[in-house]
Amino acid sequence: MAGAAGDRSARKLIDQPSLAVAYNRSQDSFTCTDDGVVLDTDNSNRLVAMAKRLWLRMFPLGFRDEFLVMFALSWPAFFLQTTSIIMCGQLGKIDLDSVALANSFINVAGICIGVGMSTACDTLFSQTFGSRNKKRMGMYLQRGLMVMYSVLVLLWCLHLNIKPVLLWLGQNSVIADKTARYMLYFMPGLFFDYSFLVLSRFLQNQNIMYPPMIAGFVGNIFNVVSQYLAIHIFDYGYLSSAVLQASSLAVMFFLTLIYTLCTGVYKDCWDGWKVESLYKWWDFVKLAVPGIFLIALEEWSFEISTIVAGTLGEVQLGAQSIVFQMEAISYMIPFGISVAVNIRVGQQLGGNQPLERLSHFGLDC
Repeated sequence: MAGAAGDRSARKLIDQPSLAVAYNRSQDSFTCTDDGVVLDTDNSNRLVAMAKRLWLRMFPLGFRDEFLVMFALSWPAFFLQTTSIIMCGQLGKIDLDSVALANSFINVAGICIGVGMSTACDTLFSQTFGSRNKKRMGMYLQRGLMVMYSVLVLLWCLHLNIKPVLLWLGQNSVIADKTARYMLYFMPGLFFDYSFLVLSRFLQNQNIMYPPMIAGFVGNIFNVVSQYLAIHIFDYGYLSSAVLQASSLAVMFFLTLIYTLCTGVYKDCWDGWKVESLYKWWDFVKLAVPGIFLIALEEWSFEISTIVAGTLGEVQLGAQSIVFQMEAISYMIPFGISVAVNIRVGQQLGGNQPLERLSHFGLDC
């Protein structure tokens, strides 16, 4: 058993075509080889010592194991709702511009706010799961849902009155009307999106990574296939894109909910519905507001360009929307990794294990 553990603890520090330096953690020894020939380690003590210190400081738990955990945690954040714009691109400039503008406002006054608020869940869930009193995670789950649903009601009021706002911003009247109708049909999607965000964080902070990831993958496949059939085969028009985009979010949420209920993974962290969740909302809001500004301000700075492009003309708005979607895809990769690191560091701090958090921080860098 000890020998097997020693083999697993061996970390390769340098791996080049001719030179390799490996560190065996259990035996606290190094092996230097050149084309398979073992070298004299006395001549490379300085290099080996530096490599050893750097490796153990950055990855005290090992690089491979932490990378696999963070990769699985990051995947759900990579999925984006860009299918609608792609599918509606062949319907005409007016429909494309309307869908692009609608998705911009849905992102500005909806999705990015929910993502920002869910960062509070990462902090509370991870530290609670790392502590001895895991049952409080259920109470934080209830409180998070209630706070986010309350904010959602306010956002729905804005969505219902978005047309006057668009006209005031100088948008084309036809595009403003189509955009308002698209956002109206999409409104239920925000409810499912907020629910999925909180529930997936609840699972991810228990190191249950794959169910939310699979649910997101299935939801996006459903979105692509259904929108292609509705728009290109059955010719239902651009409004079907809004309905199906909202439906894909519902698929993601219900799949995650079914997994949670059927497997019983919630039992260790759930102690029933608590009246306590109706109080101390400010504790959640204090963590959510910085997350909102951290995410939303960055998103708003990009989305403003789409709104301004809408005042220049239909072609400019369509081109800007395509450029923005490409930028958003590249942005979600480091964002997804940051979410994973936040979860892992919070778990170690909650468990009073400050050394282990260096591994997660080092891997993020």
